[in-house]
Amino acid sequence: MEILKPSENSFENNIISGTENVDKFYEVIRNPKTKYFWDLDQILVDSAKSVFDEFNKKNPYKITANVWELDKHGYLTSLVENAGYKDNTNWDADWFKNIPLYRSKRFEYAKSALDIAINISGAHNNYILTSRLPRLERATKLWVSREIPEFDMVNILIRNRDDLRSSVEFKTDTLKENSGDDYYTVLVEDQEQFITGALNSNIANFLAIGIPEGRMSYTTRDDRLLVLGRYPIKEQEVMPLYTLFRNARDRF
Repeated sequence: MEILKPSENSFENNIISGTENVDKFYEVIRNPKTKYFWDLDQILVDSAKSVFDEFNKKNPYKITANVWELDKHGYLTSLVENAGYKDNTNWDADWFKNIPLYRSKRFEYAKSALDIAINISGAHNNYILTSRLPRLERATKLWVSREIPEFDMVNILIRNRDDLRSSVEFKTDTLKENSGDDYYTVLVEDQEQFITGALNSNIANFLAIGIPEGRMSYTTRDDRLLVLGRYPIKEQEVMPLYTLFRNARDRF
């Protein structure tokens, strides 16, 4: 498959909102004290493709699911119900299973963006912050060791089995605990609920880079939020994220 090269001209076309704040994000990315918290699913790892492939293979109704049409949680189950089938199956369960998630591939360009952040801020300032269930910790760490072997396993943040907080509370609390007055904390995330939770929590020097999946869209608008679109080639869809980091590194 051809690997397309990001171009300067294409980047602004992939900004959904926050164009007026791009220079601020460039400045923060170039700051060696910035801390990053990278979501896993649909940011670094294309877990949706793995889950949707399982659905297309297993469902007996010959229904074909397209990731680009994803518009809500529980999408696969609703797809079956809307087709007139009532089988009481949770067709979205593979989102919470070890094997489909472990089999998932890394997005092309995701690691390139992460590498730039690590080169500027250091490995110690880059974390994976995931809302996955505690029982997925082993599969998560095995995936990271396979796809990003140089990443420090200590910096993978996932709830433990005794943690009764919601996923939003866990992510928001973790960001707040790791924020500071003399550096920026940046969340790279696809789901609006986590971004909104953080924006509403008075986290010092907080910024968010949002990349909604499929037909998802954000209602949140904030000068601390930059929302990027996805490139229309599945494996390369986070190319705009890489272009943001590359521009910050190279433009000045």
